[in-house]
Amino acid sequence: MKALAYDIEVTRNYFGVCFVDLNHYLEVFKDCVDDKQEAIPLIDKLSVTEIKNRLATVKRYRFSIFEDDDSELYPLLNWLQYEADYFGYNNNKYDRLMLSALLMYYNQFDKPSKLIEFLYDTSQRIIRNSDNDVLWQDNFTNMLMKNRLNFRDLDLFQIFRLDHFHKSLKQTSINIKWYNLLEYHMPPISELDVDYYYRLTENRGLSIEQLNRLYRNSFERYLHPAWKKEMEEYNDNDVFICCELVRMNQEEIRLRYMISKEYEINVLSASRSTIADKVIVKLYSKFTGLHPKRFIDTKTIRRKIEVSEILSDKIQFLSPQLNDLLQSLRSLVLRGEKGEFERTFTYAGTSYTLATGGLHSNEIPAIYVADDKQTIVDRDVTSYYPNLIRSLKVCQKHLNPKAWFRIADTIVDERTEHKHLAKDKSLSLIQQIKHFTAAACLKIVANAGIFGKMGSEKSFLCDKKAMYKVTINGQLFLLMLIERLEDAGIHVISANTDGIVTIVPKGLEETADNICHWWEKHLGLELEFTSYS
Repeated sequence: MKALAYDIEVTRNYFGVCFVDLNHYLEVFKDCVDDKQEAIPLIDKLSVTEIKNRLATVKRYRFSIFEDDDSELYPLLNWLQYEADYFGYNNNKYDRLMLSALLMYYNQFDKPSKLIEFLYDTSQRIIRNSDNDVLWQDNFTNMLMKNRLNFRDLDLFQIFRLDHFHKSLKQTSINIKWYNLLEYHMPPISELDVDYYYRLTENRGLSIEQLNRLYRNSFERYLHPAWKKEMEEYNDNDVFICCELVRMNQEEIRLRYMISKEYEINVLSASRSTIADKVIVKLYSKFTGLHPKRFIDTKTIRRKIEVSEILSDKIQFLSPQLNDLLQSLRSLVLRGEKGEFERTFTYAGTSYTLATGGLHSNEIPAIYVADDKQTIVDRDVTSYYPNLIRSLKVCQKHLNPKAWFRIADTIVDERTEHKHLAKDKSLSLIQQIKHFTAAACLKIVANAGIFGKMGSEKSFLCDKKAMYKVTINGQLFLLMLIERLEDAGIHVISANTDGIVTIVPKGLEETADNICHWWEKHLGLELEFTSYS
C-alpha cells in the first residue's frame, strides 16, 4: 500500500494539497544515520544545499483548485479513490475532514468559485470547532469525521502525543532540527489584489490600509495567482517536515502497524497511552466475554482511603526510625489532597521522599567511581508494579478479579516469554517479528496502562485505593531493602520508583546478594542487577 505524507492549505479562493511519496523520501535520505544506524537530523549529515538538492528529487504530487480554475479537481478526485496510508500533522482533525468534505460535496456546485467558497467556510468551521474541541458535537463536522474514505490516516500529532502539549508543526520542526523554519505571509493587500476584497459588501468603501488591518491572517485572505509558487513551497515544506518526523521515528510507526495487525485493533494514530488503553480493553473483553460497552464506563470513586487498610503485613522494618514512620502512615486517611501522603526524611545519610506516586531519593549530584575497593550496582525490580498487583492480589472493586489477574499474568509472563522468543534464531523471521511485536506491545501496556490508569477517573481501571495499595506498599518494600543493605554496610546512593543504586565495598558482594535474595523470596519479586566498573 502506498505511504504518502500530505498537507492541505485553504484560502478564500484557493484549495491546495501536496502529497509526498514517503517511501521515496526515506530512500533518498537513508544514509542520514549514525554509527549505530539510527536516524540523525539531516542537518547533522548534510549541508543546506545538499538537503535542498535531494528534496528536489523526492516524488511529490500537487493538486490545486482556484475559484476560476478547477482543471485539477477531477485528477485529485481520481487520486483519492486509491487505497493508501496518509501521514499528516493533526490531519485526523483537519486535513482528512477537508478531503471528506471535498469528496462528499464537489458535485453540488456548478462553479469552481462556489466550491471554493464552500471549502473555505468548511475550513473555518473545522478550525473553530477544533479550537473549542466540539468537532463531535457539530453535526456537519461529525459527519465528515465518520465518512468512510479509501485511504487511512496516520496522525503524527496524536502518535507522539503532541496534541497533549499543543505543539505546533513549527515547534516540532525545531525539535527535529529541520533546516527550514518557513512561515507563510502574503504580501500586504495592494492594487494587485484589492478587487478581491471589494467584492464583499462589507468591504466596500474601505481603504487598502483599513483592509490590511482587517485581514491580518494570510489564510483568511485571497491568494493572487502570482503568489501561488510561494504557497506551494510553504505547503511542500510542511509535508517534508512530516516525512522527517516519520524518518526519525520509524520504529514507533512500524510498531503501530504490527500491533494493529497482531491484536486486530486500530492503533495507527494512537499514542503509547492510547495503545495501552485499547489493548487492556481488548484483553479484559476477551477474558470476561463482555462487550466493552458493558464495562468501559465503570469505575470505583472513593471519597477517602484509610492507609491502614492497604498496608501489607509483609512490611517489616528493623530500625525504630522506620517503624515510627510506618506507624505514622497507618493513621493516615487519604482524601485526594495534594501532598497529604508526602514524607521527606533522611536515613543512613541519604534523603528520601515518600509520595503517592513512589519513592525517590533527593541526592546531591556527585561522581562515584568503581575501583578495587568498591563496585557500583544498580538493582531494579522486574516489572515492579505489574508484579506487585499479582503478589498483593490488588484488584479494583468493580472488576472481575480472575480476568484482571489474567491480564497481569499476560503482561508479566507472556512478555518475558515473547522477549526470549523474539531473539530465538531457530525461529523464522516472521515468527521472531510476531514475538517482538507482542513483547513491545505488552511493554507499552505495562509502562503506560495497567498501573497508571488506576488513578485516572477517565479510565474503567480507576480505583485509587487499588493504586495506592500498589504504590505505597511498593515504596515501603524498597525501604525494607534499603534498610537491610545499609545495616550491612552497603550504602544506597540513589533510589527511585522501582530500583536503587548501591556502593558495595569489596568483600560484601555476597552479603549484598544474600540480602537481595531474601527480599525477593519474602515478597515474591525479582531484582535485575547491573554492575558498573
